[in-house]
Amino acid sequence: MDPFAPESEKIYEFLPATVLANNDEDHKGLLKVELICEGTGRAVLDGVKVVVPFSGDAYGICALPEIGEQVVVGFLNGSFDRPFVLGSLCTVKDRMLSDSYHETNAYKRIVTAGGNLIEISDEKGEESISVKTPKKISMIFSEKDGTAAISAGENQVKISDADGTAEISAKEKILLKTGGSSVMMGSDGGITVNGENLQWKASAISAKSSGELTVQGTKTSLSGSMVEISSQGIMTIKGSITKIN
Repeated sequence: MDPFAPESEKIYEFLPATVLANNDEDHKGLLKVELICEGTGRAVLDGVKVVVPFSGDAYGICALPEIGEQVVVGFLNGSFDRPFVLGSLCTVKDRMLSDSYHETNAYKRIVTAGGNLIEISDEKGEESISVKTPKKISMIFSEKDGTAAISAGENQVKISDADGTAEISAKEKILLKTGGSSVMMGSDGGITVNGENLQWKASAISAKSSGELTVQGTKTSLSGSMVEISSQGIMTIKGSITKIN
């Protein structure tokens, strides 16, 4: 339709429509919709643009309506061949409405058709931000608890501002790694430290074992301004050459 066509041929109203397609390879990001017009029947529009908060060449927001959704269609300058989708229409059957309801409108939620969730709670005293996948892999920031937590099943990383702690827990093992160095803690109680050079520095170091304690190396040194070695049982010192000064 000619944008300069007579006013009698223009459409200055919004019309309901149903999304028929959102995956046209030749028109990426555009929709095919079917208008529902009382008294005039139905009409199919192709290559329909979607209004978003902001958009540019390599930035913006992309959230196309799903097939089957009801949307609102308008027309630029009233021209029927320049349609655009203003947004989606909620229906009373949509679980999104009942799931998001709060008496003080404290929850703001984004939920995809696949079940991914972003939820913001402004409820007084319960402020939080949650990001969750369908299988409940989550990232939760809680103002009440003063915590930030990332969870996947029985595995979690939790940082607490309330008590100044950072906690990592895992069902099977925890591995800290950088370059050729690593620390691995297993659920069986084992801890393995690997590295080219391992140094312990402290004002006091205590090493205790309820069983066997082994220190082994190609060259092993034990030195100090005062060194004491004692045993409540038998003490054995062996070497191909043993020097005691």
